[in-house]
Amino acid sequence: MTSLTEGMTTLELHLNSEKEAIVQELMELWSDMKRSFQREELCDSKQNGMQVRLIVTDGSWELHTGDVQFETTHEGFWGSGELNYDLEESEVVETMESLASELISGVLDEEAEADLDSYWQ
Repeated sequence: MTSLTEGMTTLELHLNSEKEAIVQELMELWSDMKRSFQREELCDSKQNGMQVRLIVTDGSWELHTGDVQFETTHEGFWGSGELNYDLEESEVVETMESLASELISGVLDEEAEADLDSYWQ
């Protein structure tokens, strides 16, 4: 019988154990965004809210928001997505769970690419 965690990287195990905390922080960021900004300040034909990034360095994670061109952190693995301004209250939990999974997946994809890059060097 195989374990459900067999074949998972240490980072994947760690982020999966932190997913609930990531979801909670995403929900707080969404609430702050709705309180602090009018829709017109954030949304246009290309964007429906605020950019968000999950950045993982040395086993710890942070969520950063705003335009990526102003990002000051250039280390670690990143997953990126968007906090949608137009969510209904009833959609927030499910949407943030999905967004957390998307961000974690992006981080793990970057980790896998880095492992492949180091293999070929």
